[in-house]
Amino acid sequence: MSGPPIVGTPGALPAVPSQAAHLGQGIAYPVRADSKGRLALSWGLTAVSESMASICSTEPGERCMQPDYGAATATFEPQDSHRIRAAIEETVADHEPRVTGLGDIEPRNGQTMETVEVDIPYSVVNEATSQTLVYPFFARPTTDG
Repeated sequence: MSGPPIVGTPGALPAVPSQAAHLGQGIAYPVRADSKGRLALSWGLTAVSESMASICSTEPGERCMQPDYGAATATFEPQDSHRIRAAIEETVADHEPRVTGLGDIEPRNGQTMETVEVDIPYSVVNEATSQTLVYPFFARPTTDG
């Protein structure tokens, strides 16, 4: 028998990319296939940004094994800046250890009457530059007939 035995999934990444550094890697969000038909992966700051987007787009209770995960409010719940801010801060503190601090979360009117855009500034552990995620939350059903 020549060479070391093959361990793992054939065709998988042989090692974590150096860009992953201390932030790790995971399945890309939204889930999609890469050019070879496998699940796409993301790493480093991209993985953190995608995790933040996942938190914003998931309603609490939507994940049965993590019922408190998510900051999206239900469609017909009232939307106000305090609710949005509190939901994001709580969920990030509980589920995203790579984010060390959130800045002032600023909800503002979106491009349509049905959305509220939220600027979410955050700092990533051991990173010098802060990041900002701009995420559109659904605000209310349309009133057009």
